[in-house]
Amino acid sequence: DIENLHGSPESGSSESGPRILVVDDHDISRHYTVAALRQTGATVKASGAAEAALAIALDWLPDAICADLQLPGMSGYELIRRIRQSWPGARPRPRVVMLSADPLPRSPAPAPRPAPDPLVDRILIKPATPAQLRAALLASAADGVMETRVGPAAPQELRRMFRQELALRLPALESNLARRDLGPVRAVLHQLLASSRLCGDRRLEAALQALRAACHDGAAAAEIACRYYALLVAAGHRLESA
Repeated sequence: DIENLHGSPESGSSESGPRILVVDDHDISRHYTVAALRQTGATVKASGAAEAALAIALDWLPDAICADLQLPGMSGYELIRRIRQSWPGARPRPRVVMLSADPLPRSPAPAPRPAPDPLVDRILIKPATPAQLRAALLASAADGVMETRVGPAAPQELRRMFRQELALRLPALESNLARRDLGPVRAVLHQLLASSRLCGDRRLEAALQALRAACHDGAAAAEIACRYYALLVAAGHRLESA
C-alpha cells in the first residue's frame, strides 16, 4: 500500500484536522494527493476503487472528498451522487473537488456562465499543485475551473514509482497495439500521461500525447507504430535515469 509511505490511511491513530477522503485508481496520482494533503495536518484516507470509497465515505463521514473523474466501473460523478443520496441529513455535506486528466471543453464564443454543478464544489485539471489541492479542499467555496500548471520537481519516490509503472505497462501497451485493441491502449495512456505530468517529464508526455492522438484519430498502423517507437525512445531515457 503506497499510502503507508506517509502513514497508513486506515491506521488507528487519533485523528486531527479536517478529514479528507481521496479516491483515485491511479497509484501515483493517489500517492501525490495524499502526501500533499497530509502536509496540512489533515487526516486522509484513500481508496483506489469507487465501491470501497462509497463505503468509507458513508462510514467515516469526511469533511471533504477529492475524487478522480475517470474511475473504473463508476465515474467520479456517479460516486459523489450516490454519496450525496445516502448522506445523513444531520451532518454537513462534504466539500467535493473533482480531478480531471483532460482540460474541460470551452465554448468558442462568449456564453453565459453555467450554473454550478450541485454535486461538485470545484474541478481541478490534473496535475494540480499541492497548494491548489489544499486551497480547493480546505478554503472557502469558489465556483469554476482552476487551471493548473505542473508543480515543482517530483520527489524521488514518485519518479521511482513512475519507472516501475513504465516497466509494467509498456509490454501490455505493445501487445494491445499489435492487436489494435485500442480501448485498453487508451486506458494505459491515460494513466501514463498523468504520471508523466506529475513527474514533470515533458518529453515523455509529448510522446504519449502523440500516440494517444493517433489512436483517437484512427491513424494508419504505420503511423501508430512510428509514434509508439518514439514513445519507447522517450521511455528509455526515463528508465535509464534510475
